[in-house]
Amino acid sequence: AMRALGLAARHVEMDRHACDTLTAAGFGDVVCGDVRDPSWHPRERVDLLHGSPPCPVWSRANQDEAQKARAVDGWPWMLDAVRALRPTCVTVENVRGAPAAAWSRDLETLGYHVGAWLLDAADYGAAQRRVRWFIAASLTSAPLRPPSSRSSTLRRSGRPCVGAAAAAQAPASATLSNDST
Repeated sequence: AMRALGLAARHVEMDRHACDTLTAAGFGDVVCGDVRDPSWHPRERVDLLHGSPPCPVWSRANQDEAQKARAVDGWPWMLDAVRALRPTCVTVENVRGAPAAAWSRDLETLGYHVGAWLLDAADYGAAQRRVRWFIAASLTSAPLRPPSSRSSTLRRSGRPCVGAAAAAQAPASATLSNDST
């Protein structure tokens, strides 16, 4: 999608298999390494930074308490990258149990206009129901909720949360009609 928009993209991924998949899919600038290592930071201006911090901390699919206790919260690393790169736009995707309201407040504190929505992949053409938080932040203007390709689950059973104030009013585990993680 980034290439179609004429944007250069750099992908930083710790998992060797994910790096191989990105490379095989034709994503040219793949850094297989630790996002905490500043050597991957580009020297030129960054228009968009996208992240999907590790989700085992918040995922309901992870019922193993010992594994959950060892899980890493990658949000501080994402926030460090936002501070270091100061991109014009930031997008974040994660499971419905993720603390989207807190993340939105963090981005607003850095001067971003923020929108956060629970979106279902099926509303955007995917062959499965997969509900996720999507956060969009911009230094220049308030983000708009992405239009869906069909009637939205959100219109039936939830409400979009715009900005941290509204996100704080929405339960972090807002219930939609499908309980998938």
